[in-house]
Amino acid sequence: DLHERREKFGKAELKKREKFVDKCVAANDVNLPKKVKEALPPIPDPQKVPTLPIEPKVTQVKGILVQQVQTTTKFVNAVIVFNLNDLPLRLKRYMVLFAECIGE
Repeated sequence: DLHERREKFGKAELKKREKFVDKCVAANDVNLPKKVKEALPPIPDPQKVPTLPIEPKVTQVKGILVQQVQTTTKFVNAVIVFNLNDLPLRLKRYMVLFAECIGE
């Protein structure tokens, strides 16, 4: 798939896109003044972040394996179930992103 796209674009188009990406990266490269950096809160220590107790389980619903992870929080939550049996393998990697977008 990647090789086919590379061949489809050709070297000139790939070079053009590379320059565009480099320009975008450079535009987003911001050198914050020292005063601003010092005003930022410190990066928290991951070892001190409290963990929530979770209760994972896998069940079968109408012949479909369902993974459920439950935790007690004070946040509203939603349960979303997707039947991925007929979804092409190349699209399954986007399901996490899709699920996140639903919650936005």
